[in-house]
Amino acid sequence: MDISEQQERISEAIPMVSCGCGPYRCLLHARQVTGMVAETNDAIPLEHWLGLLDPPADATRRYLSLTTPDRQITVSVAAPVNLVEISPKTIFPLPPFIETNNRSPALRALQYQAGQWQLVLRLF
Repeated sequence: MDISEQQERISEAIPMVSCGCGPYRCLLHARQVTGMVAETNDAIPLEHWLGLLDPPADATRRYLSLTTPDRQITVSVAAPVNLVEISPKTIFPLPPFIETNNRSPALRALQYQAGQWQLVLRLF
């Protein structure tokens, strides 16, 4: 692959699911998300993956079905939930201070676009 082909691949948009998690907006790679499902009691709040407090009982939640290497799980997230395309050029590694103090293996990077930062997560 020559340099122009590499640059073209880098500029391709990545399909991501944008959702809420506590006070943050988060992105999950769309290939992990198989769809939205009905409310279920066995859903894991996305906040648990980041070590945040449980969401308020009256918060509007959506339920995403995710594929893990060995099974399907349901994760509850804060609304709204949107399918978005993200340029790889807007994704940045975690700053060293955050990387050093990060207690969540799900937090992988930060994304910045239109004056807003989002957390890039990989749950498995």
